[in-house]
Amino acid sequence: MSVLLETILGDIVVDLFVDDCPRTCRNFLKLAKVGFFDGSPFHQIQRDFVLATGDPIGGHDAAGARASRFASSAAGLIRPEERFFADELAGARRAVARVGDQVGYVCMANAGPDRNESRFFITAVRASESESVAALLRRHTVFGIVAEGHDTLAKLGQVESDRHGAPYYDVRLRAAHLVDDPFDDPPGLAGVRLPVSEWEAERAKRGLLPETELEMVERPAAVDAARVAERSQQMRDSAFATTLTLLGDLRQPDSAPDEQVLFVARLNPLTRSGDLETIFGRFGRVTSCEVITDRKTGQSLGYAFVRFARREEAEEAYLKMDNVVIDDSRIKVDFSQSDFRHRPAGIC
Repeated sequence: MSVLLETILGDIVVDLFVDDCPRTCRNFLKLAKVGFFDGSPFHQIQRDFVLATGDPIGGHDAAGARASRFASSAAGLIRPEERFFADELAGARRAVARVGDQVGYVCMANAGPDRNESRFFITAVRASESESVAALLRRHTVFGIVAEGHDTLAKLGQVESDRHGAPYYDVRLRAAHLVDDPFDDPPGLAGVRLPVSEWEAERAKRGLLPETELEMVERPAAVDAARVAERSQQMRDSAFATTLTLLGDLRQPDSAPDEQVLFVARLNPLTRSGDLETIFGRFGRVTSCEVITDRKTGQSLGYAFVRFARREEAEEAYLKMDNVVIDDSRIKVDFSQSDFRHRPAGIC
């Protein structure tokens, strides 16, 4: 069961996991059938991470954390009170285990557990190459895999974006074409009338072109030529903060982190908070230590935050613990750009 995503940079064919995630696939197919995705902007392009779309006007706040009022499930188009639908994580994990470590998983974005609507994202790297992508695949419903069009996926991934992942260019889905649809239409779907005129009005306010004029052009709101040389450096400097924002660990990328907090990644799933506190306690007084876990399963997500009483203690721990092996896993330690007290809420 496949869907062809026609973008302004080329086509992408997605194989859907209809047996593993039937509810999610049904929602995706019905939205595509009524033309919901036609003209949707890619509102987030994070190089070597993810590409996100599925909101008709590309609505999101500065950190990409909220959908516009138009983002909706297929059922929500018929009954607004059913705008959201539940996760299918068990089926998604079966599918990922079967398909393996691949680029191009297609996943539902959300604003928390069981709050899926129309937005989705595509992973741009393998989970083995990115702890952040691996964490996303565990926490979001993965309902498809890119089967063809990896060259298009690569082109999209190279589109330059600002520090929050918002593209400097007007990059869109032209349409989503169904190859087949094994699901019956829900009652009332045939009568759905999309508010296309409202969408176009909102897109115009955001400097986006009318759907009939889609092309690869720089948005009017993009920075001027004098700042072009600064973009790459800005992206590198903010990439880690933006990644944590997408994971829900940072309220805003510009938030000032505590200098006493270390971010510890690539942990063995068996390593617990108490173990880390004992190990890092050799360098000073640890005031808090938490291995971040999946809120549903309780399983470790492979990273933690360690807070010291003094900055000097954190600096010593950073210098001596980075690249050290703990529980047969070589860890990565850096100064945190996050606030671990803010629990992950989900990519949007």
